[in-house]
Amino acid sequence: METIACIPCSKPVKIGERKPHQGKIHFIVEDECGDKKCEYCPKTFKNSSTLSMHISRKHAAEAGRQIEPYACDQCEERFTSSSARLHHIANHHEISYTKCPHPTCKYEGKNKQSIFTHFVKKHMDRNSMRVEIVVGVDSKCLTCEKVMKESAIAYHLATCNRESPFCKMV
Repeated sequence: METIACIPCSKPVKIGERKPHQGKIHFIVEDECGDKKCEYCPKTFKNSSTLSMHISRKHAAEAGRQIEPYACDQCEERFTSSSARLHHIANHHEISYTKCPHPTCKYEGKNKQSIFTHFVKKHMDRNSMRVEIVVGVDSKCLTCEKVMKESAIAYHLATCNRESPFCKMV
């Protein structure tokens, strides 16, 4: 099969616009386990969409795609995805601090992730957190059985542990 190429668009994508297809067409190759293989590095993915996102963000130049096509309309920063641009805008241009819900705490965070992790680390009883360290770098929530990186467990516990004011299970 021949790979079809198109000329990458050099025009930055504005908020709310969808960028047109650009770069070469990729033919997805699966390994013996059914995982989709990246043609530029050894990584594999369960979903074709995740592979496509990986190529767009990590191998844009090799794939003939525009590098960092999403431009911030308030500064000179550029991003590989619209979600990264929106995160940048929320954290650098539209900052609104949220106070920690603990009655004696004066901490204010600029996004819900920082408030959630702060609350778990500073105000929750570590003995009630119901966490098990799985293979050194992974943690397992004993409430819902999810396994995740140790760096993500504090945020997760804020939404899963009943002692947290952010718990979704109440």
